[in-house]
Amino acid sequence: VKNSPDAYGMVSGSEGYEYEMFFSSNPNDMIKIDGWIPIDTSRIEKADKINEYIEIGLLRRIGSSLS
Repeated sequence: VKNSPDAYGMVSGSEGYEYEMFFSSNPNDMIKIDGWIPIDTSRIEKADKINEYIEIGLLRRIGSSLS
C-alpha cells in the first residue's frame, strides 16, 4: 500500500528513530491531516541535506518537540 507505514521504513512503534518527517494532506482529501511520522534515516534520499530539511521544517529530531 502506497501510504502504509511500511512505505516509510517504519516498524511497530517509533523506537530507534532519530527523525520525524512532516506530512500534509492533499488539497482534494476529504479529511485534512497534517502531522509528523517517524522515518528511518536510511530512507532519507539526500542524507547530506538533513540539516537543511530541519531548517525548512520538513524534518525534526524525535524528542525535540515542545509538546
